[in-house]
Amino acid sequence: MTSLINNSLIEECRSLNAAIEQNYLLLALSLVEIEEQELFKGAGYDTFQDFWSQDLGREKSTVSRLLAAGRWIKENGMQGKLPGATSYKKLVLAIKAFPTKDSDYVLSVAKTWSFSDFKESHVEEVCGTEGEHVLGDMRFTPCKKCGKFIRV
Repeated sequence: MTSLINNSLIEECRSLNAAIEQNYLLLALSLVEIEEQELFKGAGYDTFQDFWSQDLGREKSTVSRLLAAGRWIKENGMQGKLPGATSYKKLVLAIKAFPTKDSDYVLSVAKTWSFSDFKESHVEEVCGTEGEHVLGDMRFTPCKKCGKFIRV
């Protein structure tokens, strides 16, 4: 009986997390529109930063990730079909790791990779350090075996 309760609670947790992530993606799109159209001025703020820091109470790093995800979704015409059950943080990591790949590929990575996939480090065994890329504050290099970008 305990196993059924635990499994049920785990499924409920997963479902709630998916709903939260979907709302983060909606927030990301909303923030892009508010910034681009300067809608924050109509709410009494002089700057976009004043809006998100004072009104939403968000950190700069969070807003930067949300804006990156929102811009990518908008640029790829996905506003009407938000990528379900996709973490906005993993989406941003996938966008940074695969800037030249098509949107379906990036979405697939964001949906299927775990956070540890983005952090794996088998550089010494497979990749060497040639072709190093610096993306934001993270260092990635392409794996010579599989082509996937990995953290150095």
